[in-house]
Amino acid sequence: MEEYELRKLISERVKYFRLQKKMSQEKLSEQSELGVKYINKLENQKYDLKIDTIEQIIKALDVSYEEFFNFKFTSSSDELEELLDTIAKFEKDKQLLIIESILNLLKTNFKESE
Repeated sequence: MEEYELRKLISERVKYFRLQKKMSQEKLSEQSELGVKYINKLENQKYDLKIDTIEQIIKALDVSYEEFFNFKFTSSSDELEELLDTIAKFEKDKQLLIIESILNLLKTNFKESE
């Protein structure tokens, strides 16, 4: 296990959700009542994190704990974000069809360990 891996994952999640919510570091700083420099250093893994601080940030980002701590996808996946943005442009019923088609394609053509 990589040293400070949890710190890295949390830092990436903060940045991921901040960008997903189209928030600046300044806005997140306001919402979480933390300094802008702190947010910047947190996203760049320069600070040790406290549980209370993580909780403040999660509340400011308006995401659930489950959503925040879902580390299955990396935050640096531009392709995944582009795919989700593209799917989001369709009506709900078509979104479900697209997702179902992608899942079937994956199950048919790829093994999970690949």
